[in-house]
Amino acid sequence: MSFLHRLAGWRPVSVVNPGFLSMFVDDALAERQGGAPPGTDWDSTPEGVQAKAEQLGVERDPDEHAIVFRLRVIAASGDQRLMEREVSKAERMNPGEHQRVYRIMYGVSPGEVVA
Repeated sequence: MSFLHRLAGWRPVSVVNPGFLSMFVDDALAERQGGAPPGTDWDSTPEGVQAKAEQLGVERDPDEHAIVFRLRVIAASGDQRLMEREVSKAERMNPGEHQRVYRIMYGVSPGEVVA
């Protein structure tokens, strides 16, 4: 079957690509140079999330979990790369988490049409 697929021009998509490898390379280089990995996003530390929240005027609810607060700040930032990253991570976890994170990021459930 694989042979027939290859004859037809089908090529499997590799999960090992430059984007996947870059996180390991960046971490290794940073460790070697004794610093933080280059291009660290603001959402990678609680301090960065809090600073961005203050910049955007997002307030944390008293009983809100730090993870939910972080997701709300990412959504408020409008950074599509970060939003898609979080939705993709949630999708790999389970359907319920995917639906919850998607709703936080986009204000609707996955597949829901907004007129």
